[in-house]
Amino acid sequence: MPTLAELGYGKEKVASWSALPRRRERRPRFVQKLREEFIKASRDPELQKRLAENGTLIATSTSEDMQAMMIAEVATMERW
Repeated sequence: MPTLAELGYGKEKVASWSALPRRRERRPRFVQKLREEFIKASRDPELQKRLAENGTLIATSTSEDMQAMMIAEVATMERW
């Protein structure tokens, strides 16, 4: 299988991301608690070490930041 560079793509970033989806009607307190627990878990040194071994980094954000990033990613992909 050819690499991205071999296919003529040299400057693009290759990344994946994951999110914890939720229903819009969830109570803000519940969403905040879930976010806090996820952030707490993501700071576990053993988890970070194991993910880093395969090049995975953890970044946390707010629901609003994630939505903005997803919109920007879709717009970028639509231009390809």
